[in-house]
Amino acid sequence: MKNAGFTVGVVTSKRAVLATKSLKAHGLFDAFACVNGAEDSTAHKPDPDPLLTAAKKLGVSPDRCVYVGDSPYDLQAAHAANMPCVGVTWGKFFGRDILLEQMPSVLIASPEELVGAVEFAAIH
Repeated sequence: MKNAGFTVGVVTSKRAVLATKSLKAHGLFDAFACVNGAEDSTAHKPDPDPLLTAAKKLGVSPDRCVYVGDSPYDLQAAHAANMPCVGVTWGKFFGRDILLEQMPSVLIASPEELVGAVEFAAIH
């Protein structure tokens, strides 16, 4: 995503320090401009505040963001923040049908589809 020219952040229900540790362990930390953890917002997904807080940290207007998530709560939060959203089916808890119920802008099944899906969601 970063190589495609996108500014990318993480919004997670985990504490930021734990998410950062995991990203570093997988060699992914440098791909993200911010890591927004549970402690960065008083509300939690599906409330839009964590997404809006991350957008503010990134210096990006929410209407210029596309949120990518693997749970219904992610997609509900994106809708509440008025952000287009991409549902991904490779998460371990929620399948395709549950994610489709949340009406994502795009639903994808592999990371290879991500750049194209975000580009599509951003213009539709």
